[in-house]
Amino acid sequence: MGHRANLAPDEIDELDGVALTSRLKTWLDLAYLLPVIDLVVIGDHLVRFPRAVFEGRDGPFATTAELTEIIKSHRGKRGE
Repeated sequence: MGHRANLAPDEIDELDGVALTSRLKTWLDLAYLLPVIDLVVIGDHLVRFPRAVFEGRDGPFATTAELTEIIKSHRGKRGE
């Protein structure tokens, strides 16, 4: 059994046909549980530029502007 939530379309990703919350939404949800230092570490991971030779991608998972935007779009959650 899964769980239900009201999510914006940009808060949902798909992997092999399975709907998942996006990395940004998951980061925001973790703000309720984790200390700030851990959120900073995860945020750094999301915005860093990878080395394509090692990771098979050439861009970050998110931008600092996207992190800011998801915080603003969920007023009242920790992280604001």
